[in-house]
Amino acid sequence: MTKRKSDAAENLVGHHLGPHVSQSALAYSLQYVRDHGLPSSSSRRTQRRARVSTVEEMGTRYGPILVPVSLPLVVDGNNIEEQVFMISPLAMLWRTLHDCLPFADLFRHAANSHSLARPWRMVIYFDEVSPSTDISGGVDGREMQCIYWTFAEFGNRLYSEDVWFVLAAVRSDLVNNNMPGGMSRLVAMALRMFFSPDSHDASKSGVALMVKEADAEHTKCRLYIAHHATIADFKALCQVLGSNSQSGTKPC
Repeated sequence: MTKRKSDAAENLVGHHLGPHVSQSALAYSLQYVRDHGLPSSSSRRTQRRARVSTVEEMGTRYGPILVPVSLPLVVDGNNIEEQVFMISPLAMLWRTLHDCLPFADLFRHAANSHSLARPWRMVIYFDEVSPSTDISGGVDGREMQCIYWTFAEFGNRLYSEDVWFVLAAVRSDLVNNNMPGGMSRLVAMALRMFFSPDSHDASKSGVALMVKEADAEHTKCRLYIAHHATIADFKALCQVLGSNSQSGTKPC
């Protein structure tokens, strides 16, 4: 039996009775189910395992994109470690240039204006973000310390978030309350993923890349990277310097 028009409308409206989701996100989800069918499982943990499994399969010459990192924490006077994940910047750069033609074109355009033999200027940006609304009130336990990076050689394109890579998103309560050194230590751990004295230092050894061409071929090149600037708002800079807010005159 064909559903009445009112039944179809009620079915669509019923999707909004659960947790809030934007109209565009809901439309995308419904269209995806229509095109690809209903998945066998839908829980958050199943989705997370699927994402981790997919990313792990995207190996590069610089290892996996998703890298487990142990955070040294102090909880109730006890030293413990908690595993989080960061996105390997060298592996992510390799994979993006290998697969994404628009980004490869942007990279080639920047390379024509800047020598690959000179270190490209890496810019790192970090900020505390939250998926909660400002009017929810109370303590926000969902805040995350997020770290992003890009190259100054991209010029005016830096105004677009499409040229910024995500490096880490770690729960703020772990970083601010339980990790000695706080945000300063987390940023240091992030920078070591570019310039590790124990494994690969992109400022000395460079990064061997495969840049995608329009004809599906790839061009080899080596890119050297140097830390150029760290960008953050006032609160985040106080956190990474260990300053006592406006009263701080020297980093701790």
